[in-house]
Amino acid sequence: METSRRAVSEVRCSLLAMAILLLISVSAVAAALAPDEVTTALKQLAPDTLMLDQVEFVNGSEQKFLIIGRADTNASISQYLRALDTSASFQKPDLLQISMDANGHPRFEIMIERKPMVAVEAATNTVNPSLVVKPKKITVYRCTIDGHEVFQSLPCPAVNPKTR
Repeated sequence: METSRRAVSEVRCSLLAMAILLLISVSAVAAALAPDEVTTALKQLAPDTLMLDQVEFVNGSEQKFLIIGRADTNASISQYLRALDTSASFQKPDLLQISMDANGHPRFEIMIERKPMVAVEAATNTVNPSLVVKPKKITVYRCTIDGHEVFQSLPCPAVNPKTR
């Protein structure tokens, strides 16, 4: 009886160790930095008043990136989003969050995807301007969460009237 309990305990420890190793390897893939050519292309689209702090792959994808940075004003971030949206190499810019740092400057997180190579090649060919679809207008919500003013792409969470 004692040996079977010990065997079960050893199996549990082995499974736990394998789960931890798997989690560590997935975390390493999820936070892998983007290649230099992607980072360079994203920096070239940025206005002078905007600084990219980090560009990384999202969940092991080679097509989806998380951009973390800071700017002098919200207008710079808006200008950058428009440049990303009309870029020949990238698509689907999604503003995840804007918050103010200790100095009152906005910090942002943007999710973006790389366009498939066929779309990039087609975009470099001449296209009739009347056939180009205009990008949809991005909505930004100004919310107060836990006493901090934040700007985000999702509607503000509902406020509980009892906590007012």
